[in-house]
Parts: sequence; structure tokens; C-alpha cells
Amino acid sequence: MLSSVRVLIVAIVALVPGIAAWWTGRRISGRATDPVLPELLFARSQRLVNISTTAFVATAFVGGRHAYWGALLITASMIVGGYPLRRALGLETDGVVRHLWRSAKSIVGGLGFWLLLLVTPEIVLALDPRYRLFSLLLIPILLAWEHWYPRLWLWLHDSQPLSGDELLTRIDAIVARAGIVAPRVYRIGGTGTRFMNALAFPSVQHPSIGLGNALVELLEPDEVAAIYAHELSHIEQYSRRKIRRLQALNRAQIVIAVVAPLIVLKVAPSSAFLVPWLWLAALVGTMIWRSRQRKAQETESDARAAALCGDPEVVVRALIKVHVHGFIPRRWSVDPDLAAGH
Repeated sequence: MLSSVRVLIVAIVALVPGIAAWWTGRRISGRATDPVLPELLFARSQRLVNISTTAFVATAFVGGRHAYWGALLITASMIVGGYPLRRALGLETDGVVRHLWRSAKSIVGGLGFWLLLLVTPEIVLALDPRYRLFSLLLIPILLAWEHWYPRLWLWLHDSQPLSGDELLTRIDAIVARAGIVAPRVYRIGGTGTRFMNALAFPSVQHPSIGLGNALVELLEPDEVAAIYAHELSHIEQYSRRKIRRLQALNRAQIVIAVVAPLIVLKVAPSSAFLVPWLWLAALVGTMIWRSRQRKAQETESDARAAALCGDPEVVVRALIKVHVHGFIPRRWSVDPDLAAGH
């Protein structure tokens, strides 16, 4: 009886963020031409973050073993609830099922590794003592995922090698000015969706840059090249030594996530329940530490892009268009502005 009530509570809590996403999107979808649309979308996203965070926390504390499927239901409900607004704004042209599938792939590609690493201690603790040593197999699985992370991310985001002679000529000129080995360049996002972003994937052997399909389509070739120059600067910022140091940190975390629970179970089994919470704090703290220089890096990359392009006005024009087409607010309150990376 208690279990049935718990299942019902988790299901209701999990659907609330999706309903909120649908309702708030319904109110905004009719204001697609409103000059303050980006500000409305940002305010809506802030409210949805608060609602979804509350739902995740409530599910974790109330749901028990049902918290896992509850977290998946929260995510799915928000994706489905947010779909009508995305379609009204022209961000999606396929059906909701295709949108849900693409979103699932995006989550796996972007967050899957970190989510698995986060719950690894819980997986180890949940295994039957007779089979607990099999949890050591998680180490090679996570190591392989960490090694192939950029390629998996690009594959799960429907990337294709970038084409277009006019654009590639500009990109080759920028690489020549930078004097580094040219990274592989991809166009991100399949048909039916609009991806307005660009990302750099530093690597010792196979650095790569991804340019969103909407960015390539809506910006002029010289403006796309300016965004490419910005991302190329991020590749420059990560020396071989820095990349190897970050890889060593990732791999140490993988080993600790698996081995630490096994050691605690052997030495102090009564304290094993603390391991997942301590691991959560350690992992989040490490990620905050790694992102501490993000704002400075973005500013540096903007300046470097201007130098590589030879025309600061092109960089300015490109960034303005990215903000306009990406529905990024023009005005920020103090706290979000201080926390923003760009």
C-alpha cells in the first residue's frame, strides 16, 4: 500500500514540470514577434529550473528506489511540455516523438558520462555482495566513454563534416593565421531542428569544432568563420599538458567512484550510505573548480577571434546575430550577468 502511494506521488511530482513548461510556453507562443521575447524566454527558463529542481529533490527524498524512473519522467515531461513553444518559434519542425528522441540522444551525448559517473557509487552499493566485484567492469566502460566522449557527442548530435567552398576557404585562412593543426569541423544538428551554437572539443590527437546548422544557415560565411575563430581560440587555450592533466583527473575520478565504495564496504560498512552523498559533493565541487576561468576564457577568445579574422566588426556582427537568432536576452540582471560564461 505504501509503495503504491509512493509511486503515485512520484508520478504526480514528475509531471508538474512538464505541465508548467506547457502552460508557460502557451502564454509566450503568441508573442513570437514581441521585442522582449528573449527576456520572456529567459525568465521562463529560470522559473522552470526552480520547478524542475524542486521536483528532482522531492523525487529523490520521497521516491526511494522509484526516484530513478521519476527523474526520467521529469526530464521527458519537460521535453514534451516544451515542444509546442519550440515548434511555434520555428526551433522544431518534426513531430514530438522525433523531438523526444533527439533530446534523449542529446542528453546521453552531453550528460550521459557525467550522470553515470555520478551514480556509479550507488550502482556498486546496490549490487548483491556475491557479484559486487563485477562492478570493476564499470572502470573500462567509463574510461572508454571518457576517451571517445567528443566523437560520441558529435555522433549523437547528428553531426556531418562541414561543406561549402566559400566557408571552408575562410576557415583555412584562419587556421593558417593561427599556425596550428587544423581541427576537424562539423555541422551539428539534423533536419527538423535548429541548433544555434558552436562548440570546441580540444584533444591531443583529434581536436574538433562543431558549428550548429542554424548558425551556418543564418549567418554570412565571414560571420560563421568569425565564430569558428572564437572556437579555434578555445582549442589553442588547451595545451597538450593541460589536456593530459584534465584527462588524468577524469580517470582518477572514475577509479575512485568504483573503488571507494568497495573499500568503505570492507572497512566500515555501516557508513556506506554516506558514500553517494560525499561523492556528489566532490564531483560537483570539481566541476565548479574546472569552470572557474570560463568567463576569462570567453573574453580572451572574442579578442583572439578579432585578431584571426583581421576585422573586429565581423566578430561583433556575428555575435549579435547569434544572440538575436538564439533568443539570448539583451538585458540581464546583475546576478545572471556575473554568472554567465560569455
